[in-house]
Amino acid sequence: MRRFLIPSLLIVFSLVPTLSGQPTPAAIRVVNAERGWVAGSKPVARGDRLPANAELTALDTGDLTLDCGAPGWISYSCRNGRCRVQACSLSAPGLDIHRVDIRAAGFLQVPVDLLTALFTREPRTAVMAVTRSTGSPSDAVLLQNAEGIHFGASLERVVEGQYCLRLSRLPRNPSQPARVFTLDWDRTADAEGIVRGSALPAGTYLLEKGTPTGSSKNSGCVADSEAQPSWVVIAPEGRFARANQDWNSKQKTFAELERSGASAALLDTLRHALLASISDSVEAR
Repeated sequence: MRRFLIPSLLIVFSLVPTLSGQPTPAAIRVVNAERGWVAGSKPVARGDRLPANAELTALDTGDLTLDCGAPGWISYSCRNGRCRVQACSLSAPGLDIHRVDIRAAGFLQVPVDLLTALFTREPRTAVMAVTRSTGSPSDAVLLQNAEGIHFGASLERVVEGQYCLRLSRLPRNPSQPARVFTLDWDRTADAEGIVRGSALPAGTYLLEKGTPTGSSKNSGCVADSEAQPSWVVIAPEGRFARANQDWNSKQKTFAELERSGASAALLDTLRHALLASISDSVEAR
């Protein structure tokens, strides 16, 4: 199994107008682009390459995150529905701007390109909720062993009750139907939230919480419209400990980012990128 994340973390939050002389790349990569961002008259999409002098405009409220090379990721949040900025600038009126020093934070200490891992599983920017509701499942690494899948880590904020859990393999493939499991979630009786007899191939899944529509194992599942789906990595027993350690080692970083005012879109994108890179290691044979 490949070892890939360094435990030492440092993240830089910056609202200063310069990059301290650090050069931006000749071609800037779009990490995340919500609806309304354009370069000239062309809509900006995840994975696009932009010239260093690109002028970007937001025609709606929404977020944009760029991979600016040495300076790290620069995230822009337009709140008034009309914003303008030069790519990778840290100064622009009407914009909330966050710089995330990906290299110093240890996110580049992975065996594959972080964004390639993310884009493979989520080629287009997902529609993000402003905040994750308290009843939503959490992004997590989940253990799968002889007992079944341990869903507890993803259900920490979910009130107890009977649920269906619908898991769709990422990247989404219409020919691969989602798997549905039912769980009587009671953290007092079973904090691990084990669905016994369940089994899935190791990898990344979209987890949706819902209400069962029947009593059999083949019952349907109506997704909870108030809950935001989460990403989970299903890890077999022999690879779980390392994967979970690498995931947990970044939780302080995510909490610091959230306290600093980082947008929900930036936080979700960082979490998903990290889980995607962890999944690459978990899936390796």
